[in-house]
Amino acid sequence: MRLREGVWAVVETVKGSAGPAGRAPFVGRSAELGRLEALLDDMGAGRAAAGVVDVVGDPGIGKSRLLTEFAAQARDRGMTVLRGRGTERGRRRSLRPFTDAFTELDPRARRAFPSLDGLPAAVRGEGDDTCPRAVPGAVSGVDLFDLCRVTAAALGGVGGPGLVVVLDDLHWADEATVELVDHLVRHPVRAPFLLAVARRERQSPPALSAALTRGVDSGVVLRAALGPLSRDELIDGFAAGVPRERAAEMYEASQGSPLYFRALLHGDHSAAFLDELAALSALERAALDAVAVLGEHANTDLIAAVTGADRFDLIAALRELIDRDLLRPDRRARCLAPRHPLLRAWMREAVDPWRRLELHRAAAVELTRTGASLTDRAHHVEESLSRWDPKAAAVLTEAAEQAAATAPADSARLLGVVLRVLPDTPEHHATRSELMLKQATALG
Repeated sequence: MRLREGVWAVVETVKGSAGPAGRAPFVGRSAELGRLEALLDDMGAGRAAAGVVDVVGDPGIGKSRLLTEFAAQARDRGMTVLRGRGTERGRRRSLRPFTDAFTELDPRARRAFPSLDGLPAAVRGEGDDTCPRAVPGAVSGVDLFDLCRVTAAALGGVGGPGLVVVLDDLHWADEATVELVDHLVRHPVRAPFLLAVARRERQSPPALSAALTRGVDSGVVLRAALGPLSRDELIDGFAAGVPRERAAEMYEASQGSPLYFRALLHGDHSAAFLDELAALSALERAALDAVAVLGEHANTDLIAAVTGADRFDLIAALRELIDRDLLRPDRRARCLAPRHPLLRAWMREAVDPWRRLELHRAAAVELTRTGASLTDRAHHVEESLSRWDPKAAAVLTEAAEQAAATAPADSARLLGVVLRVLPDTPEHHATRSELMLKQATALG
């Protein structure tokens, strides 16, 4: 895809089109919210229901927003809602999502749920002697089992309108948190208690995914798998004042993701991925930059060539990027690609311009060495040509001639790139005239 076509064109044309972003309204998800509300109704009526909610989906698809609306509905029914969140750094402490939630328990709520005084100190966040740092071997199997058993017993004494514990970003769960969730799935709490979690499936610990899937099979867990929103939901919900044609372009580029649609709408994509880059190593960031620049040519061999990285170290870095779901293998194109086309556009935009130029230049050299097609080489030559280079100009001119019959606009663009760097000297006047004639012919 060319820089000014498709996704790239949308990125350029909608920047700042709708002003700063505020809090997102609740859009779509009526069916999913209805299922969750039914659980609250059952819990309020004392009817047996699934005790765990598992909200899964890609980054930015609306998991947190659904949980926020669900929490509001629970509060409207008089239930107490506690919220916790998993974080990458938080994995260093055992049970961090649970302690994050139970530290919100104020004195009035404590009086309403006296059984919670029986929660282990490590779960309440009042000490870490029972469950210290989340490092291998820090918590013995016996201690962790006892902690889970005592926690479940304390939750089993909950009465009144009910208690809802919401844990967001649980794909960052530590081993002890996974074990406690697994215990609550295998030994459902017979009380007005509900655990609701949200997570990214691709980044979740396998043991957590397995435990929740077993719960779905047994009826203990209600899973809400969130997919893309519809065109009408996104446009009517977020972009009612935007011209319909432009809003439709943004929808197509976003692929139905609320996060990416709003980022396009407001011209601010920092929240879409920048926080995910902060924890990357230098090699992981270099590999990610290379993938963003190389596009459909981003295979392991070419990434290694343009970064100069040791192949063993590079493969480890790429595996980490896949585990983080920043990259996904594209088996059809036999390359690696960011998880969303817009992510690639924004990552490419974030690469230092000089570095971007050098990556394209190195790619052109390597593709020439390996005998790649003229079309593949021409793309990187075009993106790296900053001064007069007869060999590079010859590649672009030949590519333009090949494209003249089937893609005249591309042909004219390539010739324009050559004309831009062609020296304005007498010895090049004939070449300039010839190229200008070819360009005019291509443009019709």
